[in-house]
Amino acid sequence: MAGMKSPYDSEIEQVIANRRLAERVEACALLAFAPEELAAMPAEQRSVLDMLIKRYLNRAGDTPEVGDCLRLRQQFEQFCDRQTGGSDSFRLAAQLR
Repeated sequence: MAGMKSPYDSEIEQVIANRRLAERVEACALLAFAPEELAAMPAEQRSVLDMLIKRYLNRAGDTPEVGDCLRLRQQFEQFCDRQTGGSDSFRLAAQLR
């Protein structure tokens, strides 16, 4: 029918939006951390970092600048420092993703 979007179009648009968001998250992470730091980061911690960045991007709406990314790094490090339960908190965050 004319004027109706096919589910296929919606799926493609969603894939494109997810890819763009992932690229923005990665760019922000690379402004705050060296590539070696990100590569050495455990998967659970990286999931927490990604969620923190996505939350920022959803609120701010635009591409963060270096100072914003460094503040995100500081928040992430404070979160990691506060975690006394160790990997339990990261596992929970990974499950929420």
